[in-house]
Parts: sequence; C-alpha cells; structure tokens
Amino acid sequence: MKNLYITEKPSVADSFASVLGIEINKSDRSRGYAENDNAIISWCYGHLVTLAYPEVYDPAYKSWRVEHLPIIPQEYKYEIVNNAGAKKQFEVIRKLMHREDVSMIYSCTDSGREGEYIFRLVYQESKTNKPAKRVWISSQTEDAVRRGIEEAKDIHAYDPLARAAYCRAKEDWLFGMNFSRIYTCRYGKELAARLKEDKRSVIAIGRVMTCVLGLVVERELEISNFVPKVHYGIMASFLSQASGIAYKGKWQPPKNKGAEPTVQPGEDEKYFSKEEAQAIIDKLNGHEATVKKVEIKVKKEPPPLLFNLAELQSEANKKFKLPVDETLEIAQRLYEKKLISYPRTDSRVLSTDIISEIPKVLNGLYKNSAFKDAVIRIKDFGKLAIDKSAKRFVDDSKVTDHYAIIPTYVATDLSRLDADSRNVYSLIVKRFLAIFYPAAEYNTVKVETEIKGEIFVTHSKTLKDLGWKEIYEVTPAKNEEELSASPIHLLTKKEKCEVTGLEL
Repeated sequence: MKNLYITEKPSVADSFASVLGIEINKSDRSRGYAENDNAIISWCYGHLVTLAYPEVYDPAYKSWRVEHLPIIPQEYKYEIVNNAGAKKQFEVIRKLMHREDVSMIYSCTDSGREGEYIFRLVYQESKTNKPAKRVWISSQTEDAVRRGIEEAKDIHAYDPLARAAYCRAKEDWLFGMNFSRIYTCRYGKELAARLKEDKRSVIAIGRVMTCVLGLVVERELEISNFVPKVHYGIMASFLSQASGIAYKGKWQPPKNKGAEPTVQPGEDEKYFSKEEAQAIIDKLNGHEATVKKVEIKVKKEPPPLLFNLAELQSEANKKFKLPVDETLEIAQRLYEKKLISYPRTDSRVLSTDIISEIPKVLNGLYKNSAFKDAVIRIKDFGKLAIDKSAKRFVDDSKVTDHYAIIPTYVATDLSRLDADSRNVYSLIVKRFLAIFYPAAEYNTVKVETEIKGEIFVTHSKTLKDLGWKEIYEVTPAKNEEELSASPIHLLTKKEKCEVTGLEL
C-alpha cells in the first residue's frame, strides 16, 4: 500500500519528493504526479475547486435583478475552477485518491487557513472516504519536511481551521455576489454615463477590496483638501562664555503662561503666527542666556523584533522601493527555495520549539561569505543571547500559525539570486542575526537654555556602542528629532551664554 501526498503547487512537490525518494521527471510533470514503491506525490495549482456562481443555483440569476437579492444559499455548491489545466489536475488527484493501493492521504498544502481550504475542497469534491493526515511545517528544508511527515496529525485535528476557511469564503461570496449586483443595478448606468461607456458598468464590491479602496479614497480626499498652514518657531544661536561652545536651541512655547498662539475655530493644533513669533524675538533681543539644565543619560536600544510579512514589506519598500505585492512574491520564492521560513505570518517572535534549530541555522549562514563574519562575532559573544527565556524574541503566546520570518540552515550563493531577491533575503538574514547582538548604547544629552523666562531646548545623541547596529540598521522615521553636532555635554548648569542670533 502507498501514501498519497498532495502539495499546493508543483514547486513545493519537489521538496517533498526529495524526502520521499521520488524523482519527478518531465513525464511526471505532464501526467500530474510521480511515484515510487512506497509513495505517490501530486500537486494542485493553487485553488482547483471554488464556490459556484449564483446561476448554478438558479439559471434566472444569470440576469442581475434587484428582486433576486439577497441571494443566500441554503446549501453552498462547489465546482472545479473553469480552467483546462485545473480541471485536468483535479481529475488526476481524484483518481489517485480512489486508487486501491492508496491507504493514506497526506495534506501538504501551505500551513495556513488558505492552504487548508485548498486541500479540503479537493478532498471533499473527490468524494473519497480514505483517512487523511495534515503535514504542518514552517519551512521547506528536508529536515522540516521529514519531521512534518513523521509528526503529521489526523486531518480532523485541524477542523476548526477548516471551518474558519469555509466561513471566510462564504462571507466573501455573500458580500461580493450581493453587493456587486445591487450597486451595479442601482448605479451601473449612471457610472457608464459618466465614463461615456455604452454598456452598464459593473461595480465590483469585495469584502476586503472595497474597504481598502475606501481607505485610499479617504486618504486621497485628505490630501486634495489639505490647506497648507504657515506656522513659525524660533531658533536661537548661543556661544557659551566659559567653554566657547557654539550651539543652537529650539524655542519651547510655554504651556501655561506667556504668548497664546493663534487658533482658528474648529482646529485642534495651535500655530504661532509670524507676528507672535516676532514679538517673542523682540522681547528677547539684547538679553543674555543661561544654561538652566544639562541632562545626560545612557540609553540602550534593543535589537528590533523579527520580521512578519507586513514589517518585511514595509522595510523592503523603505529601503529598496519594492511594492508590497512584489516583496510577497519574492518571499514566497525564497520559501520554496528552502531559504527562509513560511512568509505569510503575523508573528514577530519565535516559538520555543524552534530554539533547538538555531545553532544549525547559524552554522548554515556561516557557510555564506556575506554573513560569515557576523556569525563569528556572535560566537565571540559567548553563550547565545536567544534561548527559551529570551521573552522579547521567544514567546509562544504571541505566535499564531507560524513564527516570525527567519532564514533556514540552507546555504546559498547570493550571486545566484536576482538583485531584489538578494536584497530581501539579506534583509531577513541580518534582522535575524541582529537579535544575537547586544543592545546599542547611546549617550543622550538634553540642554535647556533660558533667555528672560523663555526656554530653548537642544538635543544631542551620540552612539556609544554599536551593538546590533553593527549588522543591521533600521530605516529612520521621518519625524525623528533634530540633533545637535556640538559637544553640548560639556556645558554646565548656570553657565552664561551670549545670544548670537534669533531667527524665525
């Protein structure tokens, strides 16, 4: 008897085939499966089965009419995706599931809600009654695949996930089919007239698509309706009389006393007009300044959390201007090449069960010349900073289906990757390596200088110890405070300063 393994796509089947001792040749690709004496492997092309369109329930629904709405099936119907390749592959899998020599079916689709849904529909529509197990893995390495097969659970252990997938699909269907029809019936002709089209326009409404479009429109309206407001601040230039240090300070408007800013009715923010700011300058001209406070602190900045998909997409866009969908495609390819863990994750921390694999991952990265020195540095630090007690980076309670995106132990020559893939992969590796480095340390200085009761603030921040920034640098935020390059930490309290300039 044989076991049948079903993956989500042909490229993933290769990872399982190598573990199962199956070699997939060109002929196997053509017929849709491969086998040896013990196992059979086949694959989907993503979704092979989908919810049926309304006209399958009632031919009258082919015509979009308001009186038909809402369309709410008592029992949902499914059909094979209307594509020659999908229909052929479904039939291949259906026949394999009914083969007499197949005793167990393994679901090897992506370990997530959508992957669960893809397999369940094929399993359901094949009408097989053979037992099935679920392979749940977070990377495509041979070790992960082998362990996933060995530890596969009965398919019913994942029934809650399957029910969630079915509910999400039905919700999408109800939302899209009903709202698209009502909006098209009500406003399709009007929209066509505005667009100068002959036929009634179809207005597609989707549960996610329409909400996102609404956010885009809302933001666009904010931008187009924005009215620039000119507001003023005051910058003072100082020269300390004792130490001869030249520096600048930004005026801090008083909170409870002094000049009241101009406020337009209905506005939340307060702005100082040019006249009000100039009045402050006139009041301060010709007066001496005094250092009121010098505050020096050492601040530690821990390494950033690991990547989830959203954070990876955001950082890749900031650093490399990559669109979010392209970053996802790159991450998926890297996953299928066994170079990174499962990318479609919401988690930014690791689970305790992966900790034992970390030395192997570091050893794999050591074989890559681009990361060898960083791994040596980590080993020089002594005991690994990440273990089960490192709650910032290891927390089972914060891991959903999959832990954060990290590299695997599979080594690769970066020159064999295209530029974008190389950038994204390096980003993931460096973010991973950074968590083994100590915190970065800064000397922060805040100086308050007073002129006739008005306070001017100066900030300085110098890097004392690179720590994790030796390997990884986060893209700075746009609203980071303005820092002084002057040695303001040498100033002393009550030191007198000459005011060499006041400007708007």
